[in-house]
Amino acid sequence: MRDSEEIQAQLNLAASFFAKDYQERGVMKWQGFFLSDHTEDVAKYSEKRQARNHR
Repeated sequence: MRDSEEIQAQLNLAASFFAKDYQERGVMKWQGFFLSDHTEDVAKYSEKRQARNHR
């Protein structure tokens, strides 16, 4: 019984957090995605460029 009460308390706390405190980051979330894609592309470009220079 104690475990189920603790789990319910945790679920209530999480529900309260999302209902009152959590703010969706919206576009900012996607900027990180685009940045990671850009970083990956730059790394690939750098590797290709370095390979060409070492020939």
